[in-house]
Amino acid sequence: MLWKFPSKIALVILLSCVAGPLAAQDQQRPDAAGDLQPVENGKAFQHGPSQSRFLVLEGWEVLPPRAVGRTSYLIVRRGAKNPGDMTIDVMLSWSPLLVELKDVIDGVARRVPVPNTDGQQQRETYGIEHDLLQMLYGKDKVAKPDAVTVNERPGFKVLVDSGPSLNEKEAGVVYIFETGPDERERWKVKLRATFPKIYREEALRIVDDLVKNLRW
Repeated sequence: MLWKFPSKIALVILLSCVAGPLAAQDQQRPDAAGDLQPVENGKAFQHGPSQSRFLVLEGWEVLPPRAVGRTSYLIVRRGAKNPGDMTIDVMLSWSPLLVELKDVIDGVARRVPVPNTDGQQQRETYGIEHDLLQMLYGKDKVAKPDAVTVNERPGFKVLVDSGPSLNEKEAGVVYIFETGPDERERWKVKLRATFPKIYREEALRIVDDLVKNLRW
């Protein structure tokens, strides 16, 4: 199922503390491309502030990039030619990273105080992004983050046993990386893919190859 922009996930994360408060003057039209621009005759999309880009593979449909505030989005889709064929919907996003990446996503769980308690109650967390995924889909649907390296860039991969439709027929995967020109300007790059559960293994292999088209 192709996402209607912006997706439920994008809206939740946009409103979270990862992106931080957006000043009124930073707001852009929902259909504006923001910092994400086509390059190489449309064969790639460059995100200037983070000095990263995404190369478009042949056979993937590309929707025009969009932006909300300082967060830029790109949706690509491997479409179905016939009913029942596998479809893979992918949303990439670039957003300012205003906290440490380990607070956004981490492979090691940490115990943190439960808000609005006396400080004695604690819970385990793998970071803000993981908490949001669990909130959306349920704890039993979201796997522990696994450390990955893509083109020499470390990041994390999270398997999700659900999708935007919440109809028990979808599954997905999330990749998250940190990049940027220096310590003062850091960006979170996220790739979120959704596909039918019946094609899970094949789709995961395809997305594992697709994420390699991120360049730093």
